[in-house]
Amino acid sequence: MKEIILRLGSGSLETGFTSVNVEFCDSIPARLHQRNNGWEASSSLLAAPALKSIYQEWKFLYQASLRQPRGVKFAAATPTNFSIQDIYQITHNLTTALNSWLNQGDFYYKVQAQLRTDLNSSDRIILTIVTDDLLLWQLPWHRWNFLEAYDRSVEVFSKSQFKSNYIGQPQRNGRVDILAIWGNAPELDLAKDLAALKQPRANIRSYQPKSALEISDRLADGQVDILFFGGHGETTDLELVGGNQTLGTIYLDKDTPISIDKIRTDLKQAIERGLQIAIFNCCSGLGLAQAVMDLNIPYLIVMRSQISDRLAQQFCRDLLVRYSQGDAFVTAFSYARSRLKPASDRADEFESWLPILFHNPNSDRVTWQQLSRNWWQISLPQPVMNTSQWLLESQHLPLAWIGVSVLATGMTIGLKSIAPVQKLESFAIDRFQATQVAMMPTKSQIVVIDPSQDVIIVDGEYLSSDKPLESLADIPILALGIDLKIERQESKSLLIKSNIDYNCANSPPTMTYIAQINLDCQALAWQLIKHYPQGKELQHSDRSIVLNPYLFAKIEQIKIGDIAKYPPDFFKSKIGIVGVATDRSSPVIIQALAIDTLIRLIDNHQQLLTLIDQTSGTIYILLWSGLSSLSIFQIRRLFLISTGINLISIGTGWILFTSGYLVPLVPAIVVIGISSIFIYAIDRWR
Repeated sequence: MKEIILRLGSGSLETGFTSVNVEFCDSIPARLHQRNNGWEASSSLLAAPALKSIYQEWKFLYQASLRQPRGVKFAAATPTNFSIQDIYQITHNLTTALNSWLNQGDFYYKVQAQLRTDLNSSDRIILTIVTDDLLLWQLPWHRWNFLEAYDRSVEVFSKSQFKSNYIGQPQRNGRVDILAIWGNAPELDLAKDLAALKQPRANIRSYQPKSALEISDRLADGQVDILFFGGHGETTDLELVGGNQTLGTIYLDKDTPISIDKIRTDLKQAIERGLQIAIFNCCSGLGLAQAVMDLNIPYLIVMRSQISDRLAQQFCRDLLVRYSQGDAFVTAFSYARSRLKPASDRADEFESWLPILFHNPNSDRVTWQQLSRNWWQISLPQPVMNTSQWLLESQHLPLAWIGVSVLATGMTIGLKSIAPVQKLESFAIDRFQATQVAMMPTKSQIVVIDPSQDVIIVDGEYLSSDKPLESLADIPILALGIDLKIERQESKSLLIKSNIDYNCANSPPTMTYIAQINLDCQALAWQLIKHYPQGKELQHSDRSIVLNPYLFAKIEQIKIGDIAKYPPDFFKSKIGIVGVATDRSSPVIIQALAIDTLIRLIDNHQQLLTLIDQTSGTIYILLWSGLSSLSIFQIRRLFLISTGINLISIGTGWILFTSGYLVPLVPAIVVIGISSIFIYAIDRWR
């Protein structure tokens, strides 16, 4: 966020301003910490006495047009013989006069020209107007055509002198403490103001005091982050010795006006304890602003003139909704002001002129998230917070998005190799596979023949003689595979039968956390499945896999010495494997389960799954990280967006799974969570 500080110095519209100072800051945090890379320039502004008279005429007609203001009643001399066209015309005259005054001389040809060189149309810009002249506060600076050229610009005001008293920091109690003071005004619907205050993590203390003493007691009673007043207000000019003074008052009821001076001490102490924002949602608050800004408060919002009840409610609601959702307070103010729209029978030229934001330039920009921190949450070093704020500026968001996506993907790739994540992946894939009703358990066509009790076994895998296998010669079996290494002897007639596959060259498959069995053309399981009808038609690639076969039917196991006990029909149309089955993770059982799964795929006209390669998997994970971070950066809804994208990710994984492709589902979900955490941290600590 870039800042332009316009210090008007001494002078007035009648005499002009001879010592105007303009400071350009390419980053607000950099300015606050004396690392600004901007520039300063001196200029002047000529006198414009006509601008003052045009504004007074505009204010006169505007106030007369209001129907239900949050201010005192009009004097009897208020005119009624005017039309809406009169307000249109005076509005046009006022904005024309303002631009004529600002767009001349060195201030236009040198200062503004340099600013346009250093600014982009997409920049978020704050114009801080430093002046003590109340009349300049009342002018519609946002209608200056220089600012209108930048859609994301907003003007704020500041007094020229700020006292050096301590600016309190917000308390860390996990909530935003709001003190709401209400005037007794039955004609106003203040319940809607109260509803607008009810934002996430807001702790509202709501009172309708009868005196200034009660307000002081409430200010002193506990922590206050935001002070809100809803009701009637007024600004009056007092004629005093040595000049005029403006007095701002709020009305506790129609007969009880209260000035800031009556609560000044307690208000100052509340600011020193961490009061950050004061909002006076009432009419004509510039007199209040003069008094409150002397106390060094970070943010203050008042209304320039009288405002209708409906618009006051709408402004309050839009301001706090956007602020609580993560917008900077200045950004939320700009949005809420732009949303002010008149009723259908009113002009639309000047509703957004009413709210005015004052800011203490020596205070840090505080967010709703910072106000609602808990005491135990870590305070990061200021450079980290400044970096977070820098990343969230509009021109840097693409860099933040790319950085978060790549960093989250890198972390997820690292996590993907550890056992807990692999187990989660296995669980998720098992659930997917279990939903395939067509592959649910049926009677198995696989039999495992265990010779371990009838032959001599050496190291669990060698047959010393093929004699025990002779009993297999007359079995009417579809195919038979031997998962043992057999010592060669002279007579091996059984081992060369066309229906026998002998596995001696390849290592047996092993189970992983993902419970996958990779198939290649040399695997015993693949050789045997070719004997099954349509088995040769089963297409596969080098990355074809069979997933967790334990979800399906149990494999029948018999001892080789018990073969004679089974009728011949028992073996008919079955595929058998000879091997030692000590437990369910024995290689022979894994081979048998793989064949069983392949048969179910064939019978239900489904295809083998293809495990995507590592590069494709990384791109898949990066895609979800990028989609998640982009959405959250733009909309700032961490939980809802991350949950929604996770659901989409699961749905996409399911579609790909049923189409024959196995993608890294759990890592894709993990990266969405990591991206959300990164963005949450950047947004919360800015």
